[in-house]
Amino acid sequence: MKLLRTFLFAVFALISMGIQAQTPGYHIEIACPSCHQDTIFLGNHYGNNQYYRDTAYLIQDTFYVFEGNKPLEPGVYLLIIPPNPPRIIQFIVNENEQEFALLLTQDSFPAIEEAVGSDDNQLFADYIKYLKVAELQRNQILYKYDGKSDPASQDSMQTDLINLNGQVRGAQERLAALMPGSTASLLIRSSWEPQIPQFTGDTQEVKMQNYQYYKDHYFDEIDFADHRLIRTPFIHQKVFNYLERLVSPEPDSLMKEMDGLLAKMEGNEELYKYFVIQFLNWSARSEVVGYDAIYVHLVDQYYAGGKADWLGEDQLNRILNTANTLRPLLIGKQAPDLEMHTQDNQILHLYDVESPYTVLFIWDPECGHCKKAMPMMEEFYQKYKDDGVKIFAICSKLRTQTEPEGDTKCWEFIDEHPEMKEWINVVDPYHQSRFKVVYDAKTTPQIYVMDKDKKILSKKIGAEQLPGLFDFLLGKQIVPPAPVK
Repeated sequence: MKLLRTFLFAVFALISMGIQAQTPGYHIEIACPSCHQDTIFLGNHYGNNQYYRDTAYLIQDTFYVFEGNKPLEPGVYLLIIPPNPPRIIQFIVNENEQEFALLLTQDSFPAIEEAVGSDDNQLFADYIKYLKVAELQRNQILYKYDGKSDPASQDSMQTDLINLNGQVRGAQERLAALMPGSTASLLIRSSWEPQIPQFTGDTQEVKMQNYQYYKDHYFDEIDFADHRLIRTPFIHQKVFNYLERLVSPEPDSLMKEMDGLLAKMEGNEELYKYFVIQFLNWSARSEVVGYDAIYVHLVDQYYAGGKADWLGEDQLNRILNTANTLRPLLIGKQAPDLEMHTQDNQILHLYDVESPYTVLFIWDPECGHCKKAMPMMEEFYQKYKDDGVKIFAICSKLRTQTEPEGDTKCWEFIDEHPEMKEWINVVDPYHQSRFKVVYDAKTTPQIYVMDKDKKILSKKIGAEQLPGLFDFLLGKQIVPPAPVK
């Protein structure tokens, strides 16, 4: 094996001597005796995704070459070696190191063995090798104490693990200091956890101080102006770990933190654009009730204000229209009034309902989810009607060309469910109130909970969540139910 490596690297170095003559661009040579593939692929990290960049074909037995006329953007790249599942090897591309050679051996995976023309990659390779040794040492400690549950053995195991962690941190600091500012140093430092000092006070005080220090220093090793960050494997997860684990989950707190992070990214165009998009998508996908306020805030702050200049007019208008639909329905807002019709064709407004609590329930007699919700809604009403709860139930059936008497199905269904007759049942057969649009009722059932002034307290929750919500609203339990759709 040693002779093979010596021979391969000698040939490798000879081939690499021609690198300096290349025109501006990138030229990356790969020596991989164990690849045994006609083609290998080049990719790169970009936030939480990976993208294909180039293909290299087998030449001269074990060698491959990636090259192009334009330099690669600096960051962490991927060698992708088929078949499926492929072997993935990470390496570094810098602005000033675009022409280099990498040696891969069977023993080196998932790292490179050696690099020619790239000190950054050599440091990164040495770091990965060290982590493999540290992981072996950790497994040896766990094996040593496997099955030993007595307190003395557990204490000894924890001491050994703490000592090993200290050794790893010391090695990381030494390696990172060898090439300050290098991408390898950036990657090493990104994994560091804040070193929390020893605080004093009672248990709760110390716990709070530990949390606050950790939160305040979470991004100490991150320079958001660094253009390499967008092409690293850690930045997306690090930012969202911060938002989802360290920030209070109220919308106002999350909006403040997102604004603060984006302010730090201004000037780093790609990173800023990426996280403006990611934050908006995250808020749009969230199942947490009330997080649409984050969506509206982001649209108002970054999209409506012209900061999202990468969008076309049609796409921007769709986003703005979505925010405009959500804005009047945010928790804490006055609910939009509706003019509806009763079974005897009398006009009734939502705001005509006088009660401490109004539950707006939009349903469809042919909706399977609605039919499952009905027994729960009926049970909920019987339990809480004496507390001033009224249900304003809108049947969403309309009169159409195919169903000219579509709303009659509403009243037929109610006749079959006499418990519903205690509710305030209404229809709008010609959709004159546009209730489906006004209340964002693309699907049924939809539930909105309002107070006596028709201020929205909760929305888009399941019927099964209503009892827990009202126990909280009525002071019957201290902790509110989980705010999930």
